[in-house]
Amino acid sequence: MGKHQMRMAKATPKDLKKMYLANHILEVFFGKWSNSPEDITPTDFEHFEDPWQQRFIMELFEDGKPNFEQVARIIHSLFDCGSHGRVVMGCEILIDNVCDPNKDYLDYKPGLTFTEPEQFIASDPGSETSHVYHK
Repeated sequence: MGKHQMRMAKATPKDLKKMYLANHILEVFFGKWSNSPEDITPTDFEHFEDPWQQRFIMELFEDGKPNFEQVARIIHSLFDCGSHGRVVMGCEILIDNVCDPNKDYLDYKPGLTFTEPEQFIASDPGSETSHVYHK
């Protein structure tokens, strides 16, 4: 039987920002420790600075009050572009291939080393150069 290889599109910085915003919206509006609806305000989202994120955030509110119909529409639009799949499946692939399966936190697999650790840490996340190899 032949060797098979699969490639997956890498999540972009905007994909990550979309999923972070979607996660924050879900936590604020529906999370275990969320405020009651009347206590949710735009200030719960003030750390999102990108103009496109601010546009989504402003649509969450009508006259300063949460608009739950808009929440559903915005969550749908954030998830309706492939970003979620690229982020989640990309994370799964990295965990399966790079992380120690015996730990419940992110740590490198035993035997995974870096040829130039300082260069790896400072490298551009979009770089095609890999500084990782197995012993």
